[in-house]
Amino acid sequence: RLWWPALAIGDASYSLYLVQEFMLRSLHLVWLKGIASIFPLWTFIPLGIAIALLVAFASYWLFERPMTRWLNGVGRPRRIGFSVPLAESQPSTARI
Repeated sequence: RLWWPALAIGDASYSLYLVQEFMLRSLHLVWLKGIASIFPLWTFIPLGIAIALLVAFASYWLFERPMTRWLNGVGRPRRIGFSVPLAESQPSTARI
C-alpha cells in the first residue's frame, strides 16, 4: 500500500512521456498570458507536474489500458469446444 503512488506513475509512465511536453507547453503559454502576474514563477513547477500527471493518468486509464487489453486479445487464437481432463480421458491401468 505504501508504494501504490509510485506503481501508478510507473504504469502511466508511457502516457506521461507522451503528454508531458504538450501539457507543459500549453501551461507555460497560459501562465505567461495571465497567471504569471498572480503567482510567482516557482509555483509553475509543482503545478506543471501535477497537471501533467493528471492528464497522463487520464490518458492511461481511458486510452492506453483499454487499447492494450484489446490488442493483447486480437492475436490470441480462440478454442472452440470443451477440453477433457487427463484423468477422465485415459483408462486406469493400475491393478491391485
